[in-house]
Amino acid sequence: MEDSGASKSETERKLGTVDKSFAFVAVHDLLQPVITIESAVALLLSRLPEIEDDELTTVKTHLHSATARLRTRIKGVLAYSRLQEQSLDREALNPASIVGSCLGDLDTDGAEVEVGELPRAQGSPVLVAQVVQNLLSNAFKYRHRDRPCRVEVSTSDKAPSGLVTIRIADNGIGVAPKVRTKIFELFGRLHSDLLC
Repeated sequence: MEDSGASKSETERKLGTVDKSFAFVAVHDLLQPVITIESAVALLLSRLPEIEDDELTTVKTHLHSATARLRTRIKGVLAYSRLQEQSLDREALNPASIVGSCLGDLDTDGAEVEVGELPRAQGSPVLVAQVVQNLLSNAFKYRHRDRPCRVEVSTSDKAPSGLVTIRIADNGIGVAPKVRTKIFELFGRLHSDLLC
């Protein structure tokens, strides 16, 4: 008779393999139609006459952004499925350099960005960069229309001993307190009426 603990562990390992395989196949199968749609849209738009029409420009923008978002979300499924197998190799990193690189990759659209002194730390540069890039991108994207966008990057003096907390604050539209936990749910999206 097999040890139930070993059997359970083997079953979990097999399920994990199935999950990874499923995610890879699903992503591949979902990306194919997106690529086809992108190609069809590009072909259609290339055949339209160069007309200065606000409505046509809006449609073009929506088509491009919708297919880009779809591609990003599909690839996010694969990235999420790979998180379990990623080791958190820690190495010396320079948060200020990571923030600088992220800012260089993003369109700040005239936002005022203040970066305070950030101490060196240990961590995964790739994962830290992903989090910083997402937070900065959201700060620029969800700006308040009645005031200039201002973003502040600093460290928190409330971090537990031995840890460094990078704080990214902005004066954007915010999120209503009752739905703040929803922003961390997988594939969760907030409707505009839930934003502050």
